[in-house]
Amino acid sequence: MSYGSKRIKATIKRAVRNSFLFSCFISLIPSLLWAQDEFSFDLEEIEKNPFQTGGYLELRGDHLDINQGSVFSNLNLTDREISTMDIFRSSIQLDASYEYGISSLNLQIKAAAQQDTIGWSDMADIFSAYLSVKPDPSLALSIGKKSYKWGKGYAWNPAGFINRPKDPNNPEEALEGYITLESDVIRSYQGALQTGALTFAVLPVWE
Repeated sequence: MSYGSKRIKATIKRAVRNSFLFSCFISLIPSLLWAQDEFSFDLEEIEKNPFQTGGYLELRGDHLDINQGSVFSNLNLTDREISTMDIFRSSIQLDASYEYGISSLNLQIKAAAQQDTIGWSDMADIFSAYLSVKPDPSLALSIGKKSYKWGKGYAWNPAGFINRPKDPNNPEEALEGYITLESDVIRSYQGALQTGALTFAVLPVWE
């Protein structure tokens, strides 16, 4: 037998063997797919938990070089001799809400402490605690202590009639609310004016 014929037979054997292996692999694909877990969809896995909690813990230290001749230092500092100030702050905030049907109960508690060159200060208070009821998608009622952020101003805005003053150094910080009775009414119309909203708030005042 010549060398050429041996080479041809070896090539044929290799082709037959590869074809057999490929056929076996193809035959196994349906069984591999069948072995995979069937797709399942459980509504309980995506349902919103009626009880939500959150919050944060912050520790912060600042060192300030004070411009003693500036307007802000004259307004904010009683000791004109202070040229530097070291500030250490710690704060904790807890948020919780519970929804049941058309009503929800919301709670926000904050405590903070600060030690600086001037002295020590601390606070702990309930920033918000109110009950909200939404009997209709276009109507919402709430009563209790609630924080308002009316307007689009970063540190101040003329629309914030009952907003607490913001800290210019931290405008996004949570603010203590007021005890109010509030209602929101939203209506949709056909025409140039497509949506109208009215917020009505009663703010009791004492002391």
